[in-house]
Amino acid sequence: MSTNKNLYVYNGDYWCRVQIEIPIPVPNVTEYVVSRSWSTDTYSNIDLDSSGNIYVVNEEPGQLKKYSPEGDLQKQLDFVRDGYNVLAMDVKVDSNDTIYVLLRDDYNSYLTWVEKYSSELVLSASWGTNISGDAMAIDKSDNIYLLDASVMSLDKYNENGIHSRRWELQGSGDGKFGNFYGIAVDNDGYIYIADYDNNRVQKLNSNGGFEAKWGLEGIGDGNFSHPVGIAIDNAGLIYVTDYYNHRIQKFKSDGEFIIKWGSEGIGEGDFYYPWGIVIDSSDNVYVVDENERIQVFTPVY
Repeated sequence: MSTNKNLYVYNGDYWCRVQIEIPIPVPNVTEYVVSRSWSTDTYSNIDLDSSGNIYVVNEEPGQLKKYSPEGDLQKQLDFVRDGYNVLAMDVKVDSNDTIYVLLRDDYNSYLTWVEKYSSELVLSASWGTNISGDAMAIDKSDNIYLLDASVMSLDKYNENGIHSRRWELQGSGDGKFGNFYGIAVDNDGYIYIADYDNNRVQKLNSNGGFEAKWGLEGIGDGNFSHPVGIAIDNAGLIYVTDYYNHRIQKFKSDGEFIIKWGSEGIGEGDFYYPWGIVIDSSDNVYVVDENERIQVFTPVY
């Protein structure tokens, strides 16, 4: 992480402007401790609004649940189409606290669409039907990014569903993927994707070009056993749910390892196949796992 500053130098004839890069110090977090947790009966994806309310989806049967910051259930939606439950693949919240839910009907030719809700979970719009997707991200301009694992592509839409870009991403080389379930976009427009089959994270620029990668299959620091969820905090640090290693790993934006926590289990601070992850404005980390609970981790400095 860094910030750019201008330095002005006089060479005897005229002033020259030199742009210098000043590293931003990373807070020294020594551990993450559980501050609260609660059962959800779900274990899929998660996001937060600006008031700290928590939204979590269950893939099958498709459900969306809203919790207060304290973990009290406020409202639940059950998604049904033509008498069948549909899949709730992902949930994301934009800068205006509009809730986006990615839905798929496996009983009807894998029909996929996005529904938009107010923070009170009142439906305001929907778009799609000809789209496909398994995971979703929203950038700071409220553009929507959809990963489609069936054809290994990434599509970009505006908030009203107008398509603007597509990137074909299938493969094993740099900027290519074997399978994926998690995506996040930072404030500079860089795209981070958890490369599930290739056991790595890849960083793309806003044009879809390859920038960086890190990770190999394994249990060591910075390695993965099928990464799934990915999230970014306000400082641009990257958090990844390391699915089969039952842990969370945290990195700088260039892939430098910072810290890890968690192990397989059902106790406080343990994970059983962690999936969804999101970071709040105070750097608390919310994780959903197959223990069907949300755990909130607070950093210790």
